[in-house]
Amino acid sequence: MENIFPTFRKKYGDIFTIWYGEKPFVHFTSFESISENFIKNGEAFSGREKNEMFLELLRDGHHGMTLIDGPVWKEHRRFTMQILRTFSLGKLMQERILTEVSWMLDDLRKQLKSGNNEISIQKSIDVAVGSVINSIMYGNSFDEKSLNDFYAIKEVLKRGSRMISNFAFKVMLRDPYQILRRLPYFSGMFSEVKGIMDEMKAMFYNKINERRATINFDEDSEPSDYVEAYLRQQKKLDDAGEKGHSYTPRDKQLFGNVFDLWLAGQESTAYTLAWIVLYLIKDQKAQKKLQTEFSNIIGSNRYITLEDKNSLSYLNAVIAESQRLGNLLVTNIPRRLTEDINYHGFTLKKDTIVCPEISQVLYDEKIFPEPHKFLPERFLDSNEKFQTKPELIPFSIGKRACLGESMARAELLLFTANLFNQFEITDLESKPANTTRIMGSAVQPEPFVCQLKERF
Repeated sequence: MENIFPTFRKKYGDIFTIWYGEKPFVHFTSFESISENFIKNGEAFSGREKNEMFLELLRDGHHGMTLIDGPVWKEHRRFTMQILRTFSLGKLMQERILTEVSWMLDDLRKQLKSGNNEISIQKSIDVAVGSVINSIMYGNSFDEKSLNDFYAIKEVLKRGSRMISNFAFKVMLRDPYQILRRLPYFSGMFSEVKGIMDEMKAMFYNKINERRATINFDEDSEPSDYVEAYLRQQKKLDDAGEKGHSYTPRDKQLFGNVFDLWLAGQESTAYTLAWIVLYLIKDQKAQKKLQTEFSNIIGSNRYITLEDKNSLSYLNAVIAESQRLGNLLVTNIPRRLTEDINYHGFTLKKDTIVCPEISQVLYDEKIFPEPHKFLPERFLDSNEKFQTKPELIPFSIGKRACLGESMARAELLLFTANLFNQFEITDLESKPANTTRIMGSAVQPEPFVCQLKERF
């Protein structure tokens, strides 16, 4: 799709329909058409495609927040936003993130001191970012004793991502009669994806049950993590005798919520940070300009915090440009119209599948000239001050915008700033990194190694 959409856009215009089997998908590819519909008419564009097989495979049915709509989605999105805001108050979120930044920097220093000249920053970033979301979900970071748990989750996610991005799997999903899943080859693929998800469910349900066992429900205290908050809400509703509430006793909804949050909070942030590192390895001039800004504004090896953000224009520009160029989602998760709408004389019926193709906005050469080049300066004004653009929408848009945007923004700034304030990072001549885009649930760079040199 990464190469097909621009071709279709030139031929058919900013809005066009692609038929997947017998189902039409209407794709919106310009910022104007996306903002006019998905923001101004957000409620109508907030539904989700109804795909029973996909939901059963990936979310144990109609659970979680990413793939469902309706009252349950609204209730759990509201609840989750409230909890995430609570954790973001004051310095709590920054402290959680800086704890993992500190671990990452120490891990990289240990590798340097051991004589390792081929360092995979990706691995250290992966664990550190995973620890941030894990501490928010379950109240604890990954340590030496639990690292195997993290790598087990990542391995299963990797296998699942590879299978789900397979073209044949996508064809099978579009079969409205679910006949393909019973045919040779497709049946094997269906069984493999089901097996992968069964492994994933077992891991997440086990973590939920471990957390439940540590909570003293007789004690009226503030929850320290998301799972505790959910389980306390569940018990509160049960004790009040509320029948049929959506905080289901078998934890299927909790599994769906945690899986959605973990996937978005770990993979998307870790992949973006990997792209930032890679772009700055490949553009040493930009890296030196960033470190000159740190020297002039920070002037030491102290931790850079969110309070420094407004003083670091080039850092903000580097992050913005990396999000734009990294462009993690080749195509966004389809949405479903919840009512009939009229757009410039065209009538789209309720239940029509509509897709806001944000990737096309981020690579729109009318908005971002030379869109496939890494140019942080495009986010600086004439006075070298950071200025964002309304078309920079990596966290999606409208009613389905990313729940964890504020947390992700904090992570990107704190990890990037402190990593490049502490280290100069360069390519290995014998194993140069490349910017090949690997397609999966989100676009990631190929694994790469690099050289580090401490700046202080």
